[in-house]
Amino acid sequence: MKRALLTLLLFFAAFSFSAAQNYVSVPVTVSKEKVSISGKIYWTHKVLEKQTLYSISKAYNVPVKAIMEANPALSEGLKAGNLIFIPCDAITKAIAKDGTYDTSNKVRADTLPEGYSIHTVRWFENLSSIAARSGVSEEAIIEVNHLSGKRVSRRQKLLIPPPGYIPGQFRNEKEDKGNDEEEKDSIGGNDFGKIPEEEMKARLHHISGIKKFSKYNPAKISMILPLNSESVPNQNYMDYYCGTLIALEDLKKDGLNAELTVWDNESSSVKELVSSGQLRNSDLIIGPVLASDVADMAVYCDSFHIPFVSPMDPRASYVISKSPNLFQVPTSESARIDNAINSLGYSPSDRVLLIYERGGNDTSLVRMYRETLDRDGIRYKSYSYDILEGRSVRNNIEALMNKSGLQKVIVASENEAFVLDCLRNLNLSIDFGGYALEVWGQPKWRNFETLDPTYCHKVNLHLSLPYFVDYSNSKVKSFVSRYRDLYGTEPSPFSFQGYDIAYYFISALNTMGKNLENYVEYYPMTLLQSKMKFHRSGRHGGFINTATKEVEYKSDYRIE
Repeated sequence: MKRALLTLLLFFAAFSFSAAQNYVSVPVTVSKEKVSISGKIYWTHKVLEKQTLYSISKAYNVPVKAIMEANPALSEGLKAGNLIFIPCDAITKAIAKDGTYDTSNKVRADTLPEGYSIHTVRWFENLSSIAARSGVSEEAIIEVNHLSGKRVSRRQKLLIPPPGYIPGQFRNEKEDKGNDEEEKDSIGGNDFGKIPEEEMKARLHHISGIKKFSKYNPAKISMILPLNSESVPNQNYMDYYCGTLIALEDLKKDGLNAELTVWDNESSSVKELVSSGQLRNSDLIIGPVLASDVADMAVYCDSFHIPFVSPMDPRASYVISKSPNLFQVPTSESARIDNAINSLGYSPSDRVLLIYERGGNDTSLVRMYRETLDRDGIRYKSYSYDILEGRSVRNNIEALMNKSGLQKVIVASENEAFVLDCLRNLNLSIDFGGYALEVWGQPKWRNFETLDPTYCHKVNLHLSLPYFVDYSNSKVKSFVSRYRDLYGTEPSPFSFQGYDIAYYFISALNTMGKNLENYVEYYPMTLLQSKMKFHRSGRHGGFINTATKEVEYKSDYRIE
């Protein structure tokens, strides 16, 4: 594995050597922040005006040569405002003594996740006595060891979960009483797997006993990104990492401590990383990015009960139905449509109209809208037309409307030309027909270059968006300002995504412990560009984010 993070500095502005003889160097304060990179630990030091490599070297008691080796970009000079990595030799040597993960079938106690232990069965013990002695249930031991029953044998090694571990069969009573049909994957916003409030209240007492992470016992986070650090680094994933660093800084201010290790899987496969055993001590794994790699990671994380996050690729949802430790962040299309339909605020007196392009490429989108409207018992009329049909279109649309009330119009199309024509006709219905209406559109509309914003505001356009940044928000303003100061550039959507995912999951880990699946459904959060609200995707599945940000284009040209 490559020490990916060190190449981050290649993206910063070019350094220039300072003439140290012209001024007195500024005192250097040793940083309290550390980052683990491919098994080695570094201080992260922000360079201040008039600091020199010599003064930094003296403060950290690390040779200048070692700092230069850890930061290749320093060959171009040292510049105030940049972030450099200082090797922690003593800590690095201590980690090296621990050795590497044993790839045989033997489980090493020193590589177990926090709270887990290994117990060797003695001749006079049975599963009941072991469970009582360990403070966990028999079902918990059976589950984590994949036992077929309660029988154990002398000298058998058992993995013992931490006290408070809740076996899957007790996590959701509703699911266990379901039949085979109910076990189908429910990705897309169905309430399958939702925990009743009474059950959740009975479960919450476990949280008070969870051992919290601290600066002496930080949460161990592994992040897997295809950085391509040995060639031309991938700018998007570097942006993602930069956003993550700012999240770690904010979490630390809140007393939440995490130790981050970043792995570059561009030139080495996820399978190689998994087989090396270097992820074994992780409390949480963020990544890999690509759906094709998520399946390999799922097998590993399910074996060792390590929660892991699919951060970007919505195609990874195909893995989730059989991966109980997977958290899929990108919101599925069906969940987004569910939220859009819910935002209609439908009542039986409403007039709902579904418009789409005849013979267009949006067949799947139209079908999903129809199915959701029918499922929710919403009465609606539909109208489709070809974009070449001419001016008769407006009259046909108005024939389906009612002047006495508000028309709620869903335009199920991602064809830019069709959308423009449809909005033009709807605006004419407002101006000359005297109709009152609101429109629900699709996320891709925000990328249309020819879409007139006036059309959007006049029809009170509603969008259910997986990602949206409100730059008037004070927290967003603070993030953008700090990002500019640290990296000398504007944050990209990847920067916001890195921040949101790190902040949510590390805070959740500190609040709920490593058994996130027991409580995460009751831990929603609104972040900088996204919202998190997870639901289990099936009886044996992981969790899918079902939240979107609801955006409305107001008639006074505000966007809320």
